[in-house]
Amino acid sequence: MKYSIIRSFERNFIKILTALLVCLQLWGCSVSKDSSEIDLKDSSNINIPDTTWLELNHDGVLREALVYLPKSSEGTEAIPLLLNFHGYGGSAANHLLTSDFRQLAEEQIFLLAYPQGSLFDGSPHWNPSPPSATNKSTVDDFGFIESLVDNLSANYRIDEKRVYAVGYSNGAMLAFGLACYRGERIAAVGSVSGTMLTDIGNLCQPPQPTAVITLHGTQDYILPYYTSDNVSNPKGDSSGSVSAEGVIEYWVDFNRTQSSPTEETTISSGQTVHSFVYAGGQEGVEVQHYQVIGGEHVWFDLQVAGFGTNELIWNFLSRFRL
Repeated sequence: MKYSIIRSFERNFIKILTALLVCLQLWGCSVSKDSSEIDLKDSSNINIPDTTWLELNHDGVLREALVYLPKSSEGTEAIPLLLNFHGYGGSAANHLLTSDFRQLAEEQIFLLAYPQGSLFDGSPHWNPSPPSATNKSTVDDFGFIESLVDNLSANYRIDEKRVYAVGYSNGAMLAFGLACYRGERIAAVGSVSGTMLTDIGNLCQPPQPTAVITLHGTQDYILPYYTSDNVSNPKGDSSGSVSAEGVIEYWVDFNRTQSSPTEETTISSGQTVHSFVYAGGQEGVEVQHYQVIGGEHVWFDLQVAGFGTNELIWNFLSRFRL
């Protein structure tokens, strides 16, 4: 009995220690660098068919985004825009290959943009908060995304009432940050294995109700699902993150949706997936959540009611407009 207790403690300690180390790597809250010290990842030499690398200079820093215009677009009508953000340490090109919306873009006719984060200590990152110690650096990512949307609008026919933001991990943090602080330009947001930082949760005041879809695994020890497992934010201070539960609670409360969701359960490739739909929000918005039992810190490959992960996200986001 004593031995089993010790072994259980060791396993939990290792999980917690691993999560703490990764979380410190994820946002290094107390360290900031001036933007002039941060180089960009040179990923423009990666060739993905039918995509274009867009470059723009924002705030004295050269920024990039990988853009896909569907061949099915005739250019006569304004089309939606989906911004998809990679995680910490990732790249736009690799994230496109992992979360590839191109076929959906052809079928549903929307423009795709995979922005590239700037480097922090050699790793691409996103700053999901206004300038503060919470951010890793002083790079202006909110301004970069606004400039990117302006640039895309000038070069393509974009329906600016249907600009959506989705992200993975640190990229999801940026999507939530945009909803909080640039919400007049973002119609709806999606998060895969992502979260909000606690300072966003405390200060976030979007200009209007915002539809939100989240997918999160219960065994995510990087950005924990449950409040009690939230080792990255044990005291709820401004340097930590909100649990997956906390993110849902925030948006349900802010959007004033029904407090009791409609629930369904699906088995996807041997994984149990519980879906929760909080309907009846202000201005018709909803909060939708997919809880992946045993799911880890990944971009999920799910099949729910005949729809894959990307279809679930797009089918939800595309229902809403500013």
